[in-house]
Amino acid sequence: MKTKLHTLLLLLFFTIGHANAQWELQLNLNMYAGAGRIHFVNETHGWTTGGLIEGAYECLYTTNGGKNWYLLPGATSGIDVFFVSQDIGFLSTWDGIIRKTVNGGQTWRDIQTPTNKLIYNLQFVDEYNGWAQVYGGEILHTDDCGENWTVQVVSDSITPTHVSVHFLNSNTGWAKVSAQGDSKRSVWKTDNGGSEWDSIFSWPEGCYIDKIYFVNEQNGWALGRLSPSDSIFLSQTVDGGYTWNEKKLPFPDYKYEVREKLRDIQFINDTLGWIICNRTIYDDFDNIEGIESYVFVTKDGGSIWFLQFYNYSYDGYNPATDSYHYLSPFLDICMVSTKKGWIAAENYIYTTNNGDSIIGIPQKEHFNNKLNVYPNPFKDWISIQLPQYEKPTKVTISSIDGKILLHEDFPSDNTLNLNFLSKGVYFLTVYLNNNHSLIDKIIKL
Repeated sequence: MKTKLHTLLLLLFFTIGHANAQWELQLNLNMYAGAGRIHFVNETHGWTTGGLIEGAYECLYTTNGGKNWYLLPGATSGIDVFFVSQDIGFLSTWDGIIRKTVNGGQTWRDIQTPTNKLIYNLQFVDEYNGWAQVYGGEILHTDDCGENWTVQVVSDSITPTHVSVHFLNSNTGWAKVSAQGDSKRSVWKTDNGGSEWDSIFSWPEGCYIDKIYFVNEQNGWALGRLSPSDSIFLSQTVDGGYTWNEKKLPFPDYKYEVREKLRDIQFINDTLGWIICNRTIYDDFDNIEGIESYVFVTKDGGSIWFLQFYNYSYDGYNPATDSYHYLSPFLDICMVSTKKGWIAAENYIYTTNNGDSIIGIPQKEHFNNKLNVYPNPFKDWISIQLPQYEKPTKVTISSIDGKILLHEDFPSDNTLNLNFLSKGVYFLTVYLNNNHSLIDKIIKL
C-alpha cells in the first residue's frame, strides 16, 4: 500500500508556470485536509504535516525542493514538524508525545513529555534549545536536543488557557498569555530562556491574539482578531514589546460578508517579511461560498505592506475541468531566503522563487470594480474616480519591484500629476477609511 501511495503522490504532483507569478502551485493532494505545517532547512530538504491519506494523517518529505514529495515512514498523526538540520528533526502529536529523528525522518523515536495533550508550534533556536506550546496553555522547553522536556511557568499567579511563544535565541523570548478569569491578553518577556518571566504589556478586552512573533529584539508582531466584529487585528512593537500599535493590511474591498483570519508571519531579515491570511466568504444564508487567501509582503520592516499573491478556493465539483475542488485556506509559510519559500494550504503546497517581488499582483474583478482610473495608459495626469460612499485616505504609487514612488494623502480633486514617472507599468493603491484598499495597474506612456 505504501508503494501505491508513493506512486499516487508522484502522479498528483504538478506545477503551473507563469512568467510573472510569485507563487506557483507545486503539489495538489486532491483530497480534503491536506498539508498543515511546513518546514524547510534549506532550498532542497523540507517536510510537511497534516495530509489526510486513507483515513490517517500522514507527513511528507522532499529532498529536491518539492519537485517530488514522498510519504514519511512512521510519521502518522503529526501536528507540527521542525528540523534543526537535514538529519535531526522533531514531530509533535495529539497525545503529548514528541517524536525525534536523527536520519531525516526515515526512523522515529517517541519521547514522552510532561503532558498528554496536543502539542504544536515547535521552535528550536539551535540544536539543543527548543520550545513548544501545549493545547490548554502550557509551555514546554528542552535544552538537550529534545531528549527531555520540562514545563515552563510564566507566573504562579495565573492559569494560562492559551499561549504563543517566540524566542530569538536561547535566552530572549516573549509569550502571549491568555489566562483563566482574565479578559485581557498579556505579553511576557524572558531574558534567561524562560526560567523567569516579566509582564510588560496587556491588550484591552476584545483583542484575541493567536500568534506573537519577533524579528529582532525591538521589532515584533502580534496576529489576532477583534471581538465582536471578528475582523483581523495586526499589531506591531518597535520597543521590544512594551508598547504596541495597530497596523493595517491593504485588503481589496469586498461587497459581501467576509470573516478574516491572519494565519502566519515570517521575516527573513529586519526589513523583508510576509504575512498570509484568509477571508471566508458567506452568502445571505451564512453558508460558506469560498475562501480567499492572500500573501502580503513588506520591504521596509512593516511600515507598508503590498498584496503579493491571491488565491480563491471553493468546495464543489467543476464540470468544466471534471474535477472536485476543496476549500484550501493558507495555513503556514516557510521562507529560506529572500527569494525561495513555500506555503502549506489545506489541500495544496505553493512555492516561490521570487519571494521579494510584487510583480504580477493578481487582479480579480472585485479588486477594482469601484476604482476607475483614466486615462489609462496615461502621459502625465490621471483622474481617480470612486463611488461617493467610499472615503479614500491615502494613495500610493509603487514600481513593479516594490519600490514606493509616491505615498501621500488622497488628493481633494481626485487627480495626480505623475509626469515624474518613467515609461512603464506601476501599481496604484487607494487606501480607504474602512481599513481596506483598492488596487489597479496603471501604464505610463
